[in-house]
Amino acid sequence: MADPAKIVEIAEANLGKTGCDTNSAGGKGYYTSCLQPWCADFAKWVWAQAGADVAGLTPEAGSFATYSGRLGSTPHVGDAVVFGYDGQGYAEHVAIVVEVSDETICSIGGDEGYPEVTLETAFVQKDGPYSAAVGATQTGQPISGYVSPKDGLVVSAGRTVRSSAQVAPVVTWAENSLHAFAVAANDSVEYRAWDGQAWTGWVDLGGTVSTTYPTPTPVAWGVNHLDVFFVGTDSNLYHRGWGGAHWNAGWDNLGNSGEPPGSAPVAVSQAENSLDVFVMGPHHQTIWRRSWRGSWSGWSSLGQIVSAPGSTPAVCTWGQGRLDVCVVGANKTVMHSGWDGGAWSGGWQEIGGNPAYDPALVSWGPERCLRHGTAPPDHLAPLLGRRKLERVGKPGPDRQLARRDTGGCRVGTRAPGRLRGMRSQLHSPQRLGRRKLERQLGEPRR
Repeated sequence: MADPAKIVEIAEANLGKTGCDTNSAGGKGYYTSCLQPWCADFAKWVWAQAGADVAGLTPEAGSFATYSGRLGSTPHVGDAVVFGYDGQGYAEHVAIVVEVSDETICSIGGDEGYPEVTLETAFVQKDGPYSAAVGATQTGQPISGYVSPKDGLVVSAGRTVRSSAQVAPVVTWAENSLHAFAVAANDSVEYRAWDGQAWTGWVDLGGTVSTTYPTPTPVAWGVNHLDVFFVGTDSNLYHRGWGGAHWNAGWDNLGNSGEPPGSAPVAVSQAENSLDVFVMGPHHQTIWRRSWRGSWSGWSSLGQIVSAPGSTPAVCTWGQGRLDVCVVGANKTVMHSGWDGGAWSGGWQEIGGNPAYDPALVSWGPERCLRHGTAPPDHLAPLLGRRKLERVGKPGPDRQLARRDTGGCRVGTRAPGRLRGMRSQLHSPQRLGRRKLERQLGEPRR
């Protein structure tokens, strides 16, 4: 993984140098820069010096366009910006993004200075600020898009390359393992991990998250396996996976059900190599599901339901072939449907409650699902076993739940500060600055 600050530092250290000068690392030029046009050689060399994966890059600028499968439209510090790509492997120019501000960027590129210079006298030059929009023209060359190193960009402490981030879920795949995701100010997905000793730096995974549903949704189906989903600005669902050694190259576009989503995605894993992801329809009359069992299924509907506007479904699984889904209905009660491995239960069941926000579901064992929701002050949200609903009375002054057995489901007192604000952390569009987010993450309790 490459640090954007290091990429910028290396690029800046070579400003003014020609293709045959001694580079900042003490060598001569940048690969084949003494022999032929060398903008791609320079960009590749900078990435390589910063520790990025440069496999697949060549002296051709077009190799950056095909490097990860697609070009993005959102620039990040440390990206390569590609100009004049023809869609068939050829591009006019490539440079390194060194500054991103509002709707403009600055870049540093090799083999620049034309038409006043020749191949022998062309040099490394900084350009900008200029428009970051795809299609905008810089010195006669239109921007075709941006690409990050395949293995991501680490955002290191001490240098701020994002101005703020949004709180997003945390998942685990084993003891002493935490994996946190956030949406940056430029709407890309960022990630960091806890290994039992310390937090890693932030890794920029790219992508452009919808501002309407600005929540990435991660799920872990086994040790060293992560998957994360988000709704993009084009109203399609996007997916990227971690396979144990590195993130998959680029984001998979999973499309949509034929109409734009009406919620952020929610995802669960029933078993190893098994994924189920759900989104609400745009008119809140159905929930759509797509599944992975070695390959992606098509979109399927969970059946007709009228849910409350703005409601996001909650999903849990308590075993292979078992799924439970809850959502707030139009009548402001919680609706439930279950999957038994072959079919969904007949219609949606009304299970009561009077939630002010979306429910959340968890399972601690076979046939055990617990629903959590926030109720109005004078009522406690009902606790849901798979087939029955019980009320536990009003909370005490500190709004904790009294310990109680509910037919084998053990409900314990919620300690202050634990399991707090589940809805707001998962779905609220509140934005927090990076420093505030890092303070919230802190060091996990052991």
